[in-house]
Amino acid sequence: MKDIAPAASVQSLRPPALFLLRPFAPPRTGVAAPPLSPAAIATTARGNFRRLLDRGFPVGATLAVALGTMLSLTPGLLPRSAATQAVLTSVLVVALLGIARICGVLHSRRRRGAPGRRLPHGGIGFRGLSPSGALSTDGPFPASPARDGQPANTLIDGIGGRPRRALADRPAHLLIGRRAGAFTGDRSRAAADLMAGVPAVRHLVLSAAVSAAAVAVLHAVSWQNTLRDAMGVARTGPEHWFFWAIGSLVLSVVLVAAASGAGRLLRRIGWSRGLVMAVVATLPLAFFGVPAAVSGGGGADSGLVRPAAVTRSGSAESLVSWASLGREGQRFVTNGPAAAVRVYVGLRSAPDLASRTELAVRELERAGAFDRSHLVVAVPTGSGWVDARALRGFGARFGADFAVAALQYSHLPSWATFVLGRDSAAASARALFTAIEEHAATLPDPPRLYLYGQSLGALGGSAVFAGAAEQNRRACSVLWAGMPGGGGPEPGARTAVLANTSDPVVHWTPDLLWRPPDLTGARRDAPAPGWLPVVSFVQTTVDLLGALAAPPGHGHRYDVDQGTALPGCE
Repeated sequence: MKDIAPAASVQSLRPPALFLLRPFAPPRTGVAAPPLSPAAIATTARGNFRRLLDRGFPVGATLAVALGTMLSLTPGLLPRSAATQAVLTSVLVVALLGIARICGVLHSRRRRGAPGRRLPHGGIGFRGLSPSGALSTDGPFPASPARDGQPANTLIDGIGGRPRRALADRPAHLLIGRRAGAFTGDRSRAAADLMAGVPAVRHLVLSAAVSAAAVAVLHAVSWQNTLRDAMGVARTGPEHWFFWAIGSLVLSVVLVAAASGAGRLLRRIGWSRGLVMAVVATLPLAFFGVPAAVSGGGGADSGLVRPAAVTRSGSAESLVSWASLGREGQRFVTNGPAAAVRVYVGLRSAPDLASRTELAVRELERAGAFDRSHLVVAVPTGSGWVDARALRGFGARFGADFAVAALQYSHLPSWATFVLGRDSAAASARALFTAIEEHAATLPDPPRLYLYGQSLGALGGSAVFAGAAEQNRRACSVLWAGMPGGGGPEPGARTAVLANTSDPVVHWTPDLLWRPPDLTGARRDAPAPGWLPVVSFVQTTVDLLGALAAPPGHGHRYDVDQGTALPGCE
């Protein structure tokens, strides 16, 4: 280690000045500190917390927490529970904290890599003062050759190539007294970088962030109560927002601790081993958890009784066995008007789409469906569900003189079918309607045909016809309820569209990230929030989780008007 003789004034330096040197070259060797007692640990923790309050919270973390809280409290479409709101708040806060952390790391690396910031190998590394009072370094001073008339032992500033005197020619008190940026040769630190560390600025930012978050909470309380009043739901009370605040805080701390622990583990074991461990940990979920979560529509419902009426599928006279209907099929044939014909063919009723379609036509003929005046082809949702309120609506619309047929195309939830196999909904609806239409054309007095679908069923049923003219020629009328992505009826078509402005299924589409939803023909059942880029997409995605928990007539729950609003044939 080389000692540099300091100037005379260096003797007056006080120990705090050495603190400026510590961040640039941590000691290479050290002695392990003795273990601390619990009292000492508590005292140290209190001191650290007191110093944090005195210095203020980091500006980046303060802004991330405030912005995440405010974004999570922007108006949504449906009433929201305290738990759901807490999860959304904590996820957004932790995500923004992560973004702030990444930006800080990248900024620090850019500053360390700036010209004149770090010296090459063999350059000087400051360690502090030697016992004799000399400035200590890790190596010889770097010397540059003669350049533009400058002496050979002259350092070149990284900014503009301006020459500087060698550090050996400078008084040590000038070296020690300068701030970190000037000490390493970087004279272009941004004003924001300087102000971010000032306690007064930190306290000002914290006060502004707390005020903005408080305003967001008050607005969220008002909006939630407005929605609840419009939908006939009880208003929120202080306990609702208390549980939200506590839940958000606890979950945020848990997520931050988990992320920090995962980061330390990855740094210790390496990214390759971490990836292998993650894959191994998710294998049980992939093999057991996901199939269990998406197989709800395939099993039978033990609480339902096999129908005795010959006009129902699954009865003793039916061509479709009771067990093959699945849970949603069994619910379909046991609900609704007693005198109506209800035919349902499940995925297990026949091996493929063609054979299931043929079986459905034969079952309709056996049950006497073609003897009724009206025959409704109902396209189920992804899980095979057909809304019982629609069946009651058909009964109010047609009396007992109608039949309903449904063909299951998937047992996955609608969201999974929407992502993995939405084409199966269109193929199933097209095959069943065409087969029924062809058979009805051979009859002397065929029934009038209607097409109905809700949610993914509406999306699949809309692919049956190529346009309004073909639809009016082949079907009496059509009704879509809760069409994903929204949209109104095609001009000239005998189509009724039911869409609530509070239905997140109607709003949701990837395009919602950058443009407002298409609410053509939607009925305003409750106040609707304004559209915000990205934010509305996040809020609508969260509201999808509670779309079916809304009161009837709101959200994704439609009432008997799914049948009564079906248009006529003229």
